[in-house]
Amino acid sequence: MSSGQCVNVQCSKGYHPNNEGQCTDIDECSVGNPCKRNQRCLNTMGSYRCINFLSCGAGHELNEAGTHCVASLYCSLLLRCNSFIISMFLIHCLRTCHDVDECQVFKDGRLCIGTCINEPGSYRCTCPDGYRLGSDGRSCQDIDECEIGNRCKPNEICIDTRGGYRCNSINCPPGYTRDKDHK
Repeated sequence: MSSGQCVNVQCSKGYHPNNEGQCTDIDECSVGNPCKRNQRCLNTMGSYRCINFLSCGAGHELNEAGTHCVASLYCSLLLRCNSFIISMFLIHCLRTCHDVDECQVFKDGRLCIGTCINEPGSYRCTCPDGYRLGSDGRSCQDIDECEIGNRCKPNEICIDTRGGYRCNSINCPPGYTRDKDHK
């Protein structure tokens, strides 16, 4: 670009022009995670790949949101076997779909920050008292009990703690009054 001319640089999908007029890779993973929950974004030249944190067992697949393993359509059809029909079809049905305890299989991967609870074909995360499940479906966020309502006596102030709260009594010295905003 040393000639002083302006040139319109056209780049392929997944690339953008830099100040030198060359096409460079767009890191889609740093622009906002394009992958589903429970997936890790891996930037590649001109594109990206989503890698599952979860690996579903036979007869199961990730749900559309990427948060749980669910029975695959094939397995779901097989599980509609009528229990009064004792046949190879029923035996095949029972053998094809078995629950994978994701909580046990991925216990070192920390699927949940709180407690992992296995469910048929899936799992769910729960949090201890004083915490709520985050929007990612796996992390726990502290609940500010002091914002929920007045939990303390009139002469006390509420102080939020991790997973709880405590009430502190404020005794002002002579000539001082308690700040109504508790600051």
